[in-house]
Amino acid sequence: MLLSLLAEFLSRLRSFLLPPCDSASNLSHDDGSMIASGVANIIVLADQLSLAETLQVIISKHGDIAASSKLQSNVTRSYYLESLAAVVMELRTSGLKDLTKTRVAEMAAVVKDMESVKIEVSWLKKAVAELGEAVEYAGEYEAAKAEDIGMTI
Repeated sequence: MLLSLLAEFLSRLRSFLLPPCDSASNLSHDDGSMIASGVANIIVLADQLSLAETLQVIISKHGDIAASSKLQSNVTRSYYLESLAAVVMELRTSGLKDLTKTRVAEMAAVVKDMESVKIEVSWLKKAVAELGEAVEYAGEYEAAKAEDIGMTI
């Protein structure tokens, strides 16, 4: 089931590609919007491919996490899994100093939403909870450090 969703997701990604041009001479110098649109489509495609790769890693490591999901629609299930992959991707690419309490709370909310529809995310719930603690401690450390600097001046 999850592999068919992944295949559907990858199929939708292909729709972001621009249709091939007959030749470069068909583009006028005033058609910067077409070029900008093409660049935007490539950026969106790259982001979507990164999400798909992240979802593949999640599936290979944790199995069919949506097997007991209450979601009936493939479109909705795909949206939830894309959201999950986006959280995991952000966790993999962000440093502790890049994350705020608010952002970690939003990630925790996504995890809670996943749990509410019976998508297996216990592995991520623990990591997000620990990250929340780390962000809080880092904030307290920075506040204490700023306080110490203020006292010495």
